[in-house]
Amino acid sequence: MRLRKARMSDADFLLAMKNDPESLKWSWSHDPVNSEDHAQWFKKALFYDEPRIWIAEVRGHPVGTIRMEYKDAGDEISFTVAPEWRGRGIGTAMLKAMKRTGGVKLVGYTDLENMASRRAFEKAGFKLYIMAVKE
Repeated sequence: MRLRKARMSDADFLLAMKNDPESLKWSWSHDPVNSEDHAQWFKKALFYDEPRIWIAEVRGHPVGTIRMEYKDAGDEISFTVAPEWRGRGIGTAMLKAMKRTGGVKLVGYTDLENMASRRAFEKAGFKLYIMAVKE
């Protein structure tokens, strides 16, 4: 597996990952994104390089995405694995690769009930901190 910076030709793949039902279930925003809004966001992200977006590939095929965004607490990362590649350790491999590539302090947030994401972070060597969130 390798990580490469996202490019404009990845727009459809990223939109599909964002709007995947399982991804939406665990996303901070549970609403699907339309293609026009996504295209505007993606162009801006590529032009300004914030958030930084990578595509994970296995044998040249995209298998997931990972984002990193500068925050006060550290470089905040989030990831999504393509549905057909879930359950194969791709999330863990992406996070380990990002640790080798990434910032000084990486921080990832996940829902406590999202066991797949929690396991990926833990297997990649991240420490788990539980925070109370007010609704």
